[in-house]
Amino acid sequence: FMMFGPPAQIKPDGSFVVNSLTPGEWVLQTTGPGAAGGDYASVEVTINGDDVNGIRLVGVPPLTVSGRLVVDPAAAQALRPSAVRIMIAPVQSGIPMIGFTGPAAVNDDLSFEAKARPGKMRVTLAGQTPGWAIRSVRYRGVDIIDAGLELRAGENVGDIEVELTNRLTDVSGVVTTPKGEPVKDYSVVVFPTDREKWTPNSRYLKTARPDQDGRYKVNGLPPGEYRVIALDYVDSNEWNDPEFLDRVQSRATTFSINEGEMKSVDLRITTASS
Repeated sequence: FMMFGPPAQIKPDGSFVVNSLTPGEWVLQTTGPGAAGGDYASVEVTINGDDVNGIRLVGVPPLTVSGRLVVDPAAAQALRPSAVRIMIAPVQSGIPMIGFTGPAAVNDDLSFEAKARPGKMRVTLAGQTPGWAIRSVRYRGVDIIDAGLELRAGENVGDIEVELTNRLTDVSGVVTTPKGEPVKDYSVVVFPTDREKWTPNSRYLKTARPDQDGRYKVNGLPPGEYRVIALDYVDSNEWNDPEFLDRVQSRATTFSINEGEMKSVDLRITTASS
């Protein structure tokens, strides 16, 4: 049994005590024997300074999420199914999932079967799959790539279609001072014009640093309308925060990009404090 705070052992009678928790919002999680294959339980708890008693955790077995990859026939020969791993991950970031299920292999017939926990989940590629990205994730005819799917205890989900594409976007450029002098040390932040996509773990938000030649490069953005800005400094915990994006969007450069397009966008350096 483990939480954000100190771990606690579940006694033979099923009881547990977790000490030294400060007031605030907490998540209790537990997993049974076998880690990823064991029963799982989770509950949110609010602590106001007093002891909280009578919490009941009910374990449920992991769910099965199955489906298949969909690839354009013209690109299918370039895909190695054995190199692809499918991950079922929480839509909400910041909640560690103890004993969480690992990535699932893709079979030669492009089918997959992954284990998952109840909750709002999204289908993603685990790790790096060079040259490939998810174009859409369809369930019952609806694209759920961004919204995710609510998984319920005891209800397996099948017929997920994960469409892959190797027609990736590429945005690159150089950064200069107002006098036209090249800048070698900066950070670039790319974000969509649509504020609804400024969400944690959004695939529409990316940051980059320059290479040894001073050129930045951002790969794999979904097609769409974006803003990009080059800053002399960006806090690693701030660059994807909606409040930060609000502050800098009026100084950013707008561009659009289509699937498979390579685009050059040169920028002027902006001082983060200005």
